[in-house]
Amino acid sequence: MNGIPALLLLQSCALSMAAVDHGLPLWLAVFLSVCALSAEMMLSEERWYRRNVCFALTLAALSVVLSIFLQSRLLKEKATSAQIVSGRFLVTNRQRWGEREVLQLSDDYDRDWILFVDKELQDVEEGDELSLEASVVPLQNSSLRSSFSPRRYWRARGVQGELRRAARLEKRGKSFSRHSIRQYLRGQLHTLPNNTRALAAAVLLGDRDADLREDYRRWGISHILAVSGWHVGLALMLGCLVFGCGRRGLFWCSLLLWGYCLTSGASISAVRASLMVQIGMLGLYWGHSGRVLNAIGVAGIAMLLWNPWCFFDLGWRLSIIAAAAVTALEKCKSALFAVFSPLIMWILTSPLIAPLAGGIYLSSLPINAMASVSFAAILFAVLAAAFPWILGIHLFWLTWPAEKLLQIWAAAADQWVEWLPQALPVHFFPAWLCAGILFFLVALAEKVSLWRAVLLGSCGAFITVII
Repeated sequence: MNGIPALLLLQSCALSMAAVDHGLPLWLAVFLSVCALSAEMMLSEERWYRRNVCFALTLAALSVVLSIFLQSRLLKEKATSAQIVSGRFLVTNRQRWGEREVLQLSDDYDRDWILFVDKELQDVEEGDELSLEASVVPLQNSSLRSSFSPRRYWRARGVQGELRRAARLEKRGKSFSRHSIRQYLRGQLHTLPNNTRALAAAVLLGDRDADLREDYRRWGISHILAVSGWHVGLALMLGCLVFGCGRRGLFWCSLLLWGYCLTSGASISAVRASLMVQIGMLGLYWGHSGRVLNAIGVAGIAMLLWNPWCFFDLGWRLSIIAAAAVTALEKCKSALFAVFSPLIMWILTSPLIAPLAGGIYLSSLPINAMASVSFAAILFAVLAAAFPWILGIHLFWLTWPAEKLLQIWAAAADQWVEWLPQALPVHFFPAWLCAGILFFLVALAEKVSLWRAVLLGSCGAFITVII
């Protein structure tokens, strides 16, 4: 309990938010989350002293306050149905949205909006400044084709509403910002060979080429394209090699870390990973060894306090679960867990990924096991080819190894998909089982006895069942 209070607090807040989302009243959701938190603390502690009791009561009270605060933030949403906004807007993103494209705009008050691209906006790029007047309509709460909620997706990204009937449109060119830098890098990478360009753009800018996205989805490794803890870890390793691991080196590594996070698009998973790493680096800076599992909890709570809608984002949930599972597996220091870690991760993330993929594809298991090692070499070759291109130095011979490695990888992955085309049912691994495994692993990582770890795993499974 003393080792991971932030992670326990994050789990309690997430439980109350999930319970309210499933239709329970707030008071009952908070009550259930506090009961679950209390049960976990009682199971995890073998001996209770006055200090432990005070700490547990404080944690439970803080859980109640945070849960109520987060729910109030979700409910406190300004009505935007009859508004008109006008002024200058900075284009902060342009992306595909179904069969159309959509612009994400930021106004002078740091409010974000979306605007669908029409004929007048065809040549608008990220980093451009626009002047316009438009009416605001609420974001769609549901999709006609699936349970996907556009409103939750955009609210997690800070978007307030959708702009329509834009008038008095004027293009003012570009201003210097991280968005104009991203567009410049995008232009520099544009002339690279197709495969190298697509992967370099995904890793450096967070862009996802449609063909590349489809291939990686078919192989079951879409997470390679999403900037997350793995990519942030590689950026940090590069920073440590260049600047060293001393106190001054950690300062420059922090700048590199957040520079990469912002340049790659500041996705929810990238921000979570950067926060977690930064917390660990601050501990090293002040001479304290960091607790990685607790850092995950601190990063998750900080993101919820900044924007509670992050909870409903699939990337945020996958990021938190994957980070906790990987850290717990590493801390267990068991050869058995190390051998079966790809299988464990495949199972744990299946309840979230399988509904979108239409099943749990058997081929993704060996492909993920190979990808964890292979993509370190592939990514090194891709970045070695891309960096001279960014500087305007076109060394075509450097792109050959990257293209060749990507072609070899595609052939191998396609072969595995052909050998194992079968898919298990969407809910073959139920969510309660995966939650129980995750709770069990975290308990073992925190040196809890085996029988208590089993009880904690059962507690996690039961909590998932009741919500």
